[in-house]
Amino acid sequence: VDDRTRQEMGHTAGNGDPRMAGHGTRHIAKSRYDTIDMFMCNHDSGCDPHTSTAQYNDVEVEYDEATFERLKAEGLDDLLAKHIAHLFVRDPLVIFRDRIDLDDETSVEHFENIQSTNWNSVRWKPPPPLPPGTTSRT
Repeated sequence: VDDRTRQEMGHTAGNGDPRMAGHGTRHIAKSRYDTIDMFMCNHDSGCDPHTSTAQYNDVEVEYDEATFERLKAEGLDDLLAKHIAHLFVRDPLVIFRDRIDLDDETSVEHFENIQSTNWNSVRWKPPPPLPPGTTSRT
């Protein structure tokens, strides 16, 4: 199953649909159901040669540039920012009307929605948000 548009597959040119991520025209190399595109590890900030991911991340991946820049400006490292921005080259498959307006400070549903619709063989699982009124997990 492949839900990419013909333009995203690189078969045709066109104006696309402005309601879609990348207008449905940005080339996307693989189906959302394909294997993983990136490896992440931040052991010793990537300085340990045994856990450095540079040797494994040797394939160019598509990513949403605006999302990448925003995440970098908020302090995320390049690898994590690119991983998350890569998720945003696609639209979510399903979103329920009553789950659109959520407080992203207290809910991870929007992030989990976009992440869970990129069905790779491995998925990053961030911790849930802190309960209201708390400042740490301890």
